[in-house]
Amino acid sequence: MNKKDALTGNASAKSLTEAFRCGDCLHFAHHAHSTRQKVCVDEGVLAVSIAPSCFTPDITQLSGNSDAFVQVATIFQAYDAKQRRILLGLLRAKKKKHVIGTKLYFRVGDDYISNYLAGFVAGYTSVGELMLIGSPDQRTRGSSFTTYMTSDDGLLTHTEWKAKAKELREQNRLHDPSNRVVKKTSIVDSYEPPSIDAVPREWYDKTDDQPKPKKKKSYSELTFTEA
Repeated sequence: MNKKDALTGNASAKSLTEAFRCGDCLHFAHHAHSTRQKVCVDEGVLAVSIAPSCFTPDITQLSGNSDAFVQVATIFQAYDAKQRRILLGLLRAKKKKHVIGTKLYFRVGDDYISNYLAGFVAGYTSVGELMLIGSPDQRTRGSSFTTYMTSDDGLLTHTEWKAKAKELREQNRLHDPSNRVVKKTSIVDSYEPPSIDAVPREWYDKTDDQPKPKKKKSYSELTFTEA
């Protein structure tokens, strides 16, 4: 058995693709393992080798911006075990046309500004459906929608949406008269389709012992402002 076979055994092609590599390890180039005198790269270990049990994630790759790292860690800590597994599954998914987190705009109904929504790419289903997550109301961030699209026809990038919105304003196609959810007074020149990008600051300070806000029974009409 050659060195490569001894290392990988009978691992499947999928596991070999998704497995951690020695190049992803802290001990590869930045901090020697306690049982070794040198980092692994100086001992001839290849970066593409499947990582053994001594693997430690190379945190130096994430420490370029400490504020960003704290935000990621805070969100991750707020998830339970099942949510973490799902998040890891999304992050390890095969790259597609639209990467996770991309903001896209789409229309529901006739071609009026009030009928456009914005969502963020949350990945693809196993059959290739594009998953988008957004919020129907910027004032109630806890309420969100998830939509699944079999085609990306009609989806707009941020730049394309700005051009489309300008075109519709010039045609005075602001409010769809058949839409009873969004009021005419809420459609302004700076209208931005509702999404989940403007997360309130208090989300970062949320703790489990904080009382949950009571749900309002009264109707709250949707209003939109520039994100």
